[in-house]
Formats: sequence, C-alpha cells, structure tokens
Amino acid sequence: MNKDIGFINRPDLLEEYPDENGVMFYSLKEDMKFFNGVNELLVRKAWNQTVFMTNLASTPKFLHWLIPPDNKYYKYPSVLHDWLYSQKDVPRSFADKMFRLAIISEYKRKIAIETEEHHKLRYRFKSAVVGWSFWAGVRLFGRWFRG
Repeated sequence: MNKDIGFINRPDLLEEYPDENGVMFYSLKEDMKFFNGVNELLVRKAWNQTVFMTNLASTPKFLHWLIPPDNKYYKYPSVLHDWLYSQKDVPRSFADKMFRLAIISEYKRKIAIETEEHHKLRYRFKSAVVGWSFWAGVRLFGRWFRG
C-alpha cells in the first residue's frame, strides 16, 4: 500500500442529535480530505445549503459493545464511506473499497509510530481483519443503507 494513502485532515466531528433509537448523528466542522493513492477525495461539510450528517459506523445498537461507531480506527473511514454513499454518481463498490482502504490507512498510522515490533505485528493483523471484515459487511448489507 502506498505510504501517502490516508486522510489529509481529520476535522472535529460535532454531535448534532440522536435518532429515535438513540444513535447519535454528527456533522463535520470543516471539509475533510482523503488521498486514495490516485485522487484526493473531498468530503464536504455541506452542499446545496444542507449540512452533511453521518451516524459513523451504521451498526445495530446491540453490537455497539463490539463495534462502537466512534472507534478511532474507523470513525473517519465511516464518514468517508457515508459521504461516498450519499453521492449518487459514485458506485457502491468504489465507496466500499475506499472504506477498506481508509480503515487500513488508519491502522498504518498507528503502526508507523509504534516502537515495539510485536505491537506492530498486532496492528498489521488487526488492520487486515478489521479492513476486510468491515468491507465484507458493507458489501453484504450496504445496499439497504444507501438512500
């Protein structure tokens, strides 16, 4: 994987409101940028006078103990994925691939600063498992969440 792949910036997320199930929705404080190795993807905080809202990882509430929506390794990848899903001209397969790539890039940041080799190995393993399992989840179930 290209070393340059990853988020160029990680703007603060603002809590907006909980939905009827108590799942919190967030907005971006400013536009967010992600470099996928070829292009820079821009996640706009608002367009057409509408604020972009995300619930981060769209996991059922009973699974939040296992997959917390605001986990630091897939919080921003989830924002990117939700944004790409909201863009009707972006194929779902591309959005799902960028989600996996973004998750792996977040773990790569941790690996780069880790000093212990056994911790680096653990994060490499986690990046592969989480990246591929989340990709499989959105490939299987994402069609029901795309508006």
